[in-house]
Amino acid sequence: MLKKLPDQNSPKYTLLSSQSSPWFHRSPNLTVSSRREYWSPENQRLYVDSVGQRLGISEGDLATWYQVRSQSLIKLGASTLLSRYNGSLYALLSAVYPDFAWDPRKFLQAPRHYWADIHNQRSFLDSLASKLGFKAGEREGWYKVSNHLIAENGGAALLRLHSGNFSQILQKVYPDFAWDPLRFRRAPKNYWSSIENQRAFLDGLGKKLGYKEGEREAWYKISNKTIVDYGGVSVLVHYHGSVPALLAAVYPDYNWELWKFPGRSDSIRKDSDTLLATIDAIEEALHIREPKDWYRVTREQLQSLGLARIFPRKHGGMSAVLKQKYPNCDWEEDSFFGRGHRLRARQSWLRSTLTKLFPGEAILESYSVPELISTKTGRPIELDIFLPTTKLAFEIQSDARSDIEKSTVVSSQGITLILVPPRWKKRRGPLLAALLAVRPDLFDITLKTFLKEAQRATGKS
Repeated sequence: MLKKLPDQNSPKYTLLSSQSSPWFHRSPNLTVSSRREYWSPENQRLYVDSVGQRLGISEGDLATWYQVRSQSLIKLGASTLLSRYNGSLYALLSAVYPDFAWDPRKFLQAPRHYWADIHNQRSFLDSLASKLGFKAGEREGWYKVSNHLIAENGGAALLRLHSGNFSQILQKVYPDFAWDPLRFRRAPKNYWSSIENQRAFLDGLGKKLGYKEGEREAWYKISNKTIVDYGGVSVLVHYHGSVPALLAAVYPDYNWELWKFPGRSDSIRKDSDTLLATIDAIEEALHIREPKDWYRVTREQLQSLGLARIFPRKHGGMSAVLKQKYPNCDWEEDSFFGRGHRLRARQSWLRSTLTKLFPGEAILESYSVPELISTKTGRPIELDIFLPTTKLAFEIQSDARSDIEKSTVVSSQGITLILVPPRWKKRRGPLLAALLAVRPDLFDITLKTFLKEAQRATGKS
């Protein structure tokens, strides 16, 4: 039970009746002095314990607080207490539960200005280096680390602070090391837009290949694979995969003859490191934000980049190649290269069905919820279909890993996410069975007339 304020004529909080949850409501008769006097360490602990109970968090499972956002506490009436800690949930919990080793990086929202401190940035990278098995003081290994891996391990906010420029982060955190921007899987933003940087890369590559200074004839033998192997996949993408176009722009003083260039090799596909770097470059060029966006890529887009041949159908097509980067995704080969209309058709059917089940309710498609941030990409999560009033979301299943993360993040906001697998085959029964399983309350009023149909479909979906 919470202690009453010393001045019982102006209590700040009173308990609801014993019939309800142990919670509080605000009284307008609160003086400044009573606020200060009330928030003793003991009362703060009692208050947070009760908030935790309301959120389903037990005292023996304090790590669950990592999944809670400050906004959730504010909605439950804890804004006054949070303001004592400048809105920092981390600072509040550290004070209330001092015996627990809180890690500020594990919270969905790091403390304000946390990542602006270079010491915190270094602490994060040092910790991640140890996790990745880097030796003490080793720096070379960072060249192979992707932004996706950084975000997946809790560094999404740090990436956002530097506009996704990981090489810039490393240069600031470890200034004692001579970083080579060309060795990163993704060069700094706009790096390859500079002809000077392109020329520096080719001049350096020519030396490594033994080309004499000023010699141009030898470049006719260069292949896309060689350029990619030496870290130039992004500069190739800048010229849509065309080596002749690249050379003509960088060395305009030479009269290049296109017929001397050999056919482009498809050897990229045969080397895993080169293939992964190429996939990264394609995703950057075509603005692919999450795996399922690959279903929207057309053959013409890949041909414009000069990279369509790395996805031959006889070797398994797109799904076989993308499995190299996304091994946990359940790819549907028949949905690539314009065949993605099947996914769009399933989404159209789902919207039509939901309109009949929930008449009059707003149904949003491809909706990005600002407060639902992906821990892997640092961007808002997109929901295929979202019913804001009922707090229902639907995902047309194609990427198992993405679905798992969405389920975790979405549920933390009190939204129910239902995955729609291909095996439902546009049948209403499995949809009703899924709704009955996770939201039986909807069948009390809204879906009451569909209850028997849902019960019949249960177990057959």
